[in-house]
Amino acid sequence: MIKLIHVLFFLVLSLNVQAELRYAWTGIAGVYLTDGKNSLFFDPVFSRPSIPEILLGLNYDIDEKMVKKELDSIGIKKIDGIFIGHSHFDHALDMHVVHKNVGGVIHGSKTTGFLALSHKVRDDSIVLIKNEDSFKFGDFTVTIVDSKHGKILDLYEYLGGEIDKPLQDKPSLSDYLMGGSFSFYVSHPDGDIFVHQASRTSDKIKKLLKGKTLKVLFQGIANRKSSESLYTGIIEQAKKVELVVPIHHDNFFLGKDEKDMSLLWGVDLEEFLIFSQKKNQRVVLPKYNEIKSVL
Repeated sequence: MIKLIHVLFFLVLSLNVQAELRYAWTGIAGVYLTDGKNSLFFDPVFSRPSIPEILLGLNYDIDEKMVKKELDSIGIKKIDGIFIGHSHFDHALDMHVVHKNVGGVIHGSKTTGFLALSHKVRDDSIVLIKNEDSFKFGDFTVTIVDSKHGKILDLYEYLGGEIDKPLQDKPSLSDYLMGGSFSFYVSHPDGDIFVHQASRTSDKIKKLLKGKTLKVLFQGIANRKSSESLYTGIIEQAKKVELVVPIHHDNFFLGKDEKDMSLLWGVDLEEFLIFSQKKNQRVVLPKYNEIKSVL
């Protein structure tokens, strides 16, 4: 009888561990969330085209074995929902390969939808999204909010616009137009999470965050106007942010080196960390593919 009680105790304990809300940063803007029952993946991109390929807008052959290896290294076996913040290659390039390997309905703009269709994703696995839409996956609820994509040097909008008709061929890198730009508010009994890949704010984002307590804010810090603007426009709009995890700061033009990550040119990560320290804000710098608890 005592042995049976011990077995039941450890079984319950293991179930609680499995149900723990966890996250992983997979590089660039990729954020994986799981509570052991359901899993979400935001902007899942592992491929890294070279600068000449990007500038010339060439066709790009995704190394599907590499993507599968990355998924396996994180322990991702099944995804319920894939969400694409905008459709540039560094946010959407691998979505169909991830879908092929671990499932997940792809949520994104009309541009995201046409890109997915061009890769033979079935239309019943694609959902077009708009501001204030909400989607439920077990204990997760994902609410869509319109976001803003920054301009390069505040002047040039890279591959703006929208795809408004089906593509005839496999898309090249120049076909990955921005489309709509979204951020994602994730509600869960273990705490609310905001996935904000952009470094700009908007009135809609301010309204969404007002009075909220966030367990985690995944905040893009590339191309930010300043760290002050991130705080005044985003972080300090919430009532409280327990943890900030910087994302979209690694150099996706270079190979993914898990031991010595290269920063995207112009990103002053140290300044952001020092500024956050002065603000008494808890910040955790993520490592590639490392599973961490949000609790």
